[in-house]
Amino acid sequence: MMIKKLEIKNFKAHKKAYFDLKGLNIFTGKNGMGKSSIIQSLLLLRQSYLSQSKFEGLILNGDLVLIGNSQDAFCESGDGDEIEFSLTDENSIKHQWLFSRNIDKNFLPLKNVINEDNFPQLELFGKNFQYIAAEHLAAHESHARNTYFVEQLNQISEKHGDGKYTVHYLAHNAEKDISFPEMQHKKAKSLKLKSQIEAWLYEISPSIRLNVNEDSTQNSVTLRYQFDTKFGQTKEYKPENVGFGVSYILPVLVAILTAKVGAVILIENPEAHLHPAGQSVIGKLFCLAAECGIQLIIETHSDHIVNSILVNIIENKKNAGSGISPEKVSIYFIDRDLESHVSHVHPIKIRDDARIIGPPKDFFDQYSKDMKQIMGF
Repeated sequence: MMIKKLEIKNFKAHKKAYFDLKGLNIFTGKNGMGKSSIIQSLLLLRQSYLSQSKFEGLILNGDLVLIGNSQDAFCESGDGDEIEFSLTDENSIKHQWLFSRNIDKNFLPLKNVINEDNFPQLELFGKNFQYIAAEHLAAHESHARNTYFVEQLNQISEKHGDGKYTVHYLAHNAEKDISFPEMQHKKAKSLKLKSQIEAWLYEISPSIRLNVNEDSTQNSVTLRYQFDTKFGQTKEYKPENVGFGVSYILPVLVAILTAKVGAVILIENPEAHLHPAGQSVIGKLFCLAAECGIQLIIETHSDHIVNSILVNIIENKKNAGSGISPEKVSIYFIDRDLESHVSHVHPIKIRDDARIIGPPKDFFDQYSKDMKQIMGF
């Protein structure tokens, strides 16, 4: 079950923040404005729920996120001594948690909870969930195997969204069809995961192929790349000798193409190390995933991803079903009051022709500012 509304009170830079969440949710803004804190609020709830046999409070430091202590968690300009998180599900049931301040401690006691019995049904707390942090899988040839995380927990990460088991997860599911044929790349040879991953990677690094091999005796999985040429395939290359962006985007592709209906996927900075054309391709895949019923919550600085989403809205208007409808997209621009250090949330209004109504200052306008300087205006 997906999340339809998120409310945050007294957490970090957010005194009061409200978000209507759709299938595809984009959070953007300058650095240090509070974007990551939005994702952290969800991670804290999951981390705390999964770490306790009985949910008794907020664990600030764990396998998903490290906040620090109570002083780090509370909004400096907030009101009262409680942090509040609220989630509204698809059935319009509101789940609300109040946590008490606990001076210099890294555990915030649960003061009150509303609709506790129903909230485990949210995919945020289940196996149909993935988190990919800004710092994740690096370019390496050898990767760890972990059958418990991959086969039992259905996770590509062990700690802090590291994507540590992406290659094992890919190897385990390589010959399985992707969940949604609607997300298939038209140039792929089949619906098999490995074929689809290669086809989407083709858009990012032309003619690339990947070879994944499990070695149970060494408890490892190896990853190498090859490239198609008119004379056949090249030799195998170690990931360290191929563009870093290829390995960096791999967890994103794997998480999305293996997701089931209703899945919740949190992604930080998917554009890292990607050429603008590759960022645009990822934006298109985000739209396809949201249309299939996957919920994506994304922090990004990429105007190419945002523009790709707008292009897909236009395509949907021209030919329904070929893109995404604006009703399935939420874009939020976050800035901050420099005096109170409180975040401000600006919902971006999108028309069905992909025009943005009244964009706030600094919302992806740097290109226009630079061009005016270049042109002498």
